[in-house]
Amino acid sequence: MLRAALADAPSRRFFAAHAQSCLGSGLAYVALPLAAYDRFGSAWAVVAVLLPDLLPAVVLGPLIGALVDRWGWRACAILGDAIRCLAFLLLLFGGSLELMIGGAALAGVGTALFGPAALAGLPRLAPGDRRPAAMGLFGALDDLGLTLGPAFAALLLFVLPADGLLALNAVSFGVSGLLIAGVRVSASAAEVEVERGPSLLAEARAGIRDLAGRPEVRALIGSSTAAVLCVGMTNVGEVILAREVLQIGGSGLAVLMTAGGVGTIAGSLAARFKVAWEWRRAYQIGLGCMAFDLLACAMLPSFWLLLPVFVVGG
Repeated sequence: MLRAALADAPSRRFFAAHAQSCLGSGLAYVALPLAAYDRFGSAWAVVAVLLPDLLPAVVLGPLIGALVDRWGWRACAILGDAIRCLAFLLLLFGGSLELMIGGAALAGVGTALFGPAALAGLPRLAPGDRRPAAMGLFGALDDLGLTLGPAFAALLLFVLPADGLLALNAVSFGVSGLLIAGVRVSASAAEVEVERGPSLLAEARAGIRDLAGRPEVRALIGSSTAAVLCVGMTNVGEVILAREVLQIGGSGLAVLMTAGGVGTIAGSLAARFKVAWEWRRAYQIGLGCMAFDLLACAMLPSFWLLLPVFVVGG
């Protein structure tokens, strides 16, 4: 997979950018809720910071997809990284909750823009038979970032405050944008023409209509949305669990999140065995594991018992 995905210099440059920004995102996965709780001492502060970080991808998704079609994947990916770099600098120096909320919202917009742009760019960077390998590597780097990032955070929190992790994440997005700016795609893999509507809003509405007309897609979107809402509650509850119930501090929280990342990688690998796993069964088992994770976290006030539980939830 690696050889096919990294067969040329533009692909290697792109994946180097993505790998180090995924690591930074893993650091921020720990640092953002931790910084909000440490600064303001309230679960509501964690909610106020995490919600605007996640909401733009939900609200702006169809519009951003149309924007990527119009502006091109590389320009949108660079812009997404620049926005995220600026956002984490604002989070780093924002002393008030309002500034932290604004920084989190900016970070959410940047992430919502970068994801579709990067996925649209992969077929250009790795056309033909290389495309599945590139898609697999892209997903693997996301999973590794959410595993290794918290693991590094657990070590760094012994010598750095949570704000230090925010600074490292800002740097990682700046480096990613600079690297992607240097990616040059050959003419044969240039941007493909996309049939465009009269406006971005018209294209977004057309995309929503296409999805809404398929009942199986509506069911998946509805159930996945409910699952994501539960994960969002978990992201807030984890901080309170680590700080108030388990008394394990920021490094302990990072270790729990690392365990969740290990589970995510294991689940992704298991789901790829198509001979043994039918997609609907894998999806339902995944939801069941997440439900078990939430119930166990509510009833097992022990760090060592919850470590394997977080793996199952991941």
